[in-house]
Amino acid sequence: MNVADEDRGYLLASMRAGEVVLVLGAGASATSTNRGGEAVKVGLALAKKIAERAGLNYGGEKLTDVLSATSRILSKKQLQDILTHEYVGVKPSPELERLFQYTWKRLYTWNIDDALLNLTGKSAQRRRFYNGLIDKAAEPEENGQLHIVYLHGDATKPEHSFILTETEYSSWLKSDKHFWYQRAAQDYFTFCPVFIGSTLDEPILSAELERAGRELNSTAGRAFLITPDVLSPIKRASLEARGIVHLQGALEEFSAWLAKNLPGGRSPKDVLATNNSFSDQVLDSLTRDDIQTAHFLRPVDALGLHQRIARISPGDKARLGREFLRGFPPSWLVAASDIPVKLEATTALLEQLKRAVENNERLFIVTGQAGSGKTTAVMMALLQYVEKNKEVALFDLSSDVRSIKRAFNLLRKISNKKIIIYIGDLFLFGDGFREDIDGLVGRDITVVSTARSGEWRDRLSRQFPGLEPFLFQRFVRKDFDPLIDRLIEYVPAPRFRQLSRPEQRKKLASSDSQLLIALREATESSNFSDIITNEFEKLPDDDTRLLLMIVGIATIARVGMSKEAAYEAYANISKSRPFDEALDALSGIVSVADNRRFYARHELYFRHILENVISFSELSLVIRSILKTYLKYEIPIVRSVNRLESTLFRFLLNHDFIYEHAKQHRELEHGRNIYSEFEVEFQLDGHYWLQYGLYLAEIGDLHSAIDMLRRSIQAYPDNPYVFHALASVQLQLARERPNYDAVTKSLIDEAVRSLKLRDAKSGIEVDEYPIVTLANGHIAALIKHGDLGAAKAYGAEYFDRLQQLDRQVNSPAIQHTKDKVFRFVTLGQWGEKHHSGRNRSGMGFG
Repeated sequence: MNVADEDRGYLLASMRAGEVVLVLGAGASATSTNRGGEAVKVGLALAKKIAERAGLNYGGEKLTDVLSATSRILSKKQLQDILTHEYVGVKPSPELERLFQYTWKRLYTWNIDDALLNLTGKSAQRRRFYNGLIDKAAEPEENGQLHIVYLHGDATKPEHSFILTETEYSSWLKSDKHFWYQRAAQDYFTFCPVFIGSTLDEPILSAELERAGRELNSTAGRAFLITPDVLSPIKRASLEARGIVHLQGALEEFSAWLAKNLPGGRSPKDVLATNNSFSDQVLDSLTRDDIQTAHFLRPVDALGLHQRIARISPGDKARLGREFLRGFPPSWLVAASDIPVKLEATTALLEQLKRAVENNERLFIVTGQAGSGKTTAVMMALLQYVEKNKEVALFDLSSDVRSIKRAFNLLRKISNKKIIIYIGDLFLFGDGFREDIDGLVGRDITVVSTARSGEWRDRLSRQFPGLEPFLFQRFVRKDFDPLIDRLIEYVPAPRFRQLSRPEQRKKLASSDSQLLIALREATESSNFSDIITNEFEKLPDDDTRLLLMIVGIATIARVGMSKEAAYEAYANISKSRPFDEALDALSGIVSVADNRRFYARHELYFRHILENVISFSELSLVIRSILKTYLKYEIPIVRSVNRLESTLFRFLLNHDFIYEHAKQHRELEHGRNIYSEFEVEFQLDGHYWLQYGLYLAEIGDLHSAIDMLRRSIQAYPDNPYVFHALASVQLQLARERPNYDAVTKSLIDEAVRSLKLRDAKSGIEVDEYPIVTLANGHIAALIKHGDLGAAKAYGAEYFDRLQQLDRQVNSPAIQHTKDKVFRFVTLGQWGEKHHSGRNRSGMGFG
C-alpha cells in the first residue's frame, strides 16, 4: 500500500495520538469466514444468494435492488435465516483481529455480522458495543475504552431490524432519529477517519456530512479511504476535493502497513505517553485503570515550555502575543513567555502562593474580576515557583476529569514530590469538590485555582469556611510602561504608537476598567462597547454572526464548545456559508484553546453583544440549535456527557439566564417557547423540567410552574432542589390566591412540610437555604390572608432557626431574613416589596 510522505506523516501522527476513527465497510469482512467455514458473503455475493433463494435469475444487480425485488417472494423469516447463516458465528480474519492491537478513538461498522463480537486475540482496549438503530449516542471515553457501533443493525439481534433496502435507508433518513449517524458525522470532522472496504456511497452518512457542512476544499482535516479499487481520475479528484485520500489496498494490506510502521500495536499507555508527556518510569507503574485517570492529568514542565518558546518562529510568537493581548485565554506556553506582563499584584500573589504550599494548605484560591488578569498571573506565579523549587511537581487537571478523587490518589502514586495541582476555574467543579479536597488531609498536595469575586462571595466561600482567598486587584500605575511595551510589540495600533509615552500612559489611566477592556480601549481609541459592536456588525454575513453567537454562548458558560458540537449546531441554523469559511471569517475572534474547544475572544466581548446588539429571537434560535445537539444522548443528559458538556447544557436551560434576556427584550412568551419545543425530547430529564418550571414561575404562570416541577420530581425524584423549588412556588401561589380557602391552606401545608424536611436534612454548605424560603414565603402568605397570629408564632419559630444557622455560616440571605423576621415579630413590620411574577424567595435552584 503506497502512501505519500505527507499523508503517511499525518496518519501516523493521528494513530500515535489515538485520534483515528475506524469505519468498516463490507470489504473489511470479506476475508472473515461464516459458520460454514466459507468466506462471508458481502455485496454482490449476498445479492446472488438471496436472488437464487427466491428463484430469480441473478444478473449482477446490486443488493438493494435484489432485496426490493424479493421482498414479496421471501418471507421475513426466510431472509432472516440467510442473514443468520452468513452473519452469526463469524470467525474474524487474522488481519481484522490485528486491528485491535491499536488504540482507536471509535469504530463504526456498516456490517451486521458478529465478527467483532467474536474477537479472541490481544486487544489494546476494552470494547463497548452499540446498536445504532436503538441506542442513543455517547461521547468518546478515555482511550482504554473503545465504542463499537453497528450503524445498520446487529445480526445477533434481528428484532431491532436492519438497514438493508432503499426503503429502510429512506425511512431512517426521514426520521432524523439515527443518533449514531449524527455522532459519526461529528467524529468525521473532529478526528481522523479511516474508511476500509467502502465506496463511501452510504446515503445516511452522506446526508449527515452534507448537513454538517462538509464542502469542497474543506479544511476539516484529512480522511482516508482504503479500497482495492482502481479509481477513475474524476472519482479521485472528487475525493481529494473533500479532503479524502484514497489508498489502494485491502484490509490485509492496511494491517500489514500498520505492523510495519507501528510494530507491536499501539496501547492506551503509548497514547498517554504521546499526549501527556509522562516519564517512562511513571508509565511503567500505571495500571490499566490508572491510565484512564492519567488521561486528565498533564505534568507542567517549566523548562520544557521555555525551550518551546525559544524554538517558535517570530511570526508564531507575534500571533500568540496578539491573540493573548486581545483577550484569548492564556496557555501555559504564553505564561512561560515574556508576552504577559508581570503585574505589580503578581509579586504579592507569588508570596502568598509560597506560604500556602509550604504550609501544606489543601486549597489556594485567587479571586478577581473577569478580565482582571488573575488566571494569567496564577499560571505565571506557578511556573516561577516550580522553577525555583525543583522538589515540587506541577500538574494541570483537566476540567472534564471523571473522578477528582481518583486523580488525587493517582498523583500520590506517581510522584514522591510535593505536588501542586492547578485547576483553571473552581466554578466548574461544583459542590462535591469540598469532599475531594477533604481527602487531601495529611498529603503534600495543594490545589491552586481561580474564582470570580462575586461567585466566591455568593456561592463558593460557604463550601470552604475559614479560607481567605487572595484578591487579585486591577493593574496599577507601575504596570503602565511594561503594558505599553507589550502593546507596541504585539498589537497593530498605529494611532496608539504615534502617541508620546505620557499620552499612552494617559490612555491606560483613562480606562477605569478591567485590564482586558483597558488594553483594547487604549489601542483603538474608542469605547470598548463601540469597538465590539462595530466588529460584530462588520462580519461578512448572518451565518458568520450565528457561529460567533454559538461559540459566544458557550464562552459565557465558561466551558467553550467542542468542534463537533459547533459543527452540528451551526448546521442546524446556517443558510449558505460553509462552516470552515465562517470560522475563517472569525479568525482573531474565535480560537481553539488548549482543551481543544472553541472560545470567543473573551466572555466580556460576547456579553456586550448578547446584552446590547442581538435580538432575543436570534439568541433563542442559537440556544435551541445547541440544545438539539444533545438530543442524541441518553437521559438524563448531565449523566451522559462530560463535565464541560453538562455545564453547557445546564447553562443553556438556566431559567435566570433566559428570563433576564427575555425580560430585557420584552419577549417573555418567546422565552417560554425555548422550553416548550423540547417537551417530548427531554421529558425524562429532571433538570429540564426544573428549569422550565422555574422560568414559568418567573413570568408569573404559577399553576403551570407547579405542574412542571412535579414532572421534574417524577423524572428525577432524588434532586432536593426540585422539592425546594416546588415548595417556594406553592407558597407564592398561596399568597396570590384571593381566598384563604382549603386549596390555599393545602398549598401552604404541603410547602411548609417539605421545606421543614429539607431544612432538617440540608447541611450548612448549600447554595439555597430552605429556612430562608420558608420564613419569607410562609409568613408572607399568612400576612396576605390576615392570619397575623399564626404569622407571628411561626415568625418566632423561624427566627430561632435563622439565628442558629447565622452562627454557623456567613450568608447575606440568612442575615437579611433574620433581621426581617425579627422586625415583624417585635414591631409588626414586614415591609416586603412585592414584585409580581418573580421568585421572591430569591432562589436560584441550579
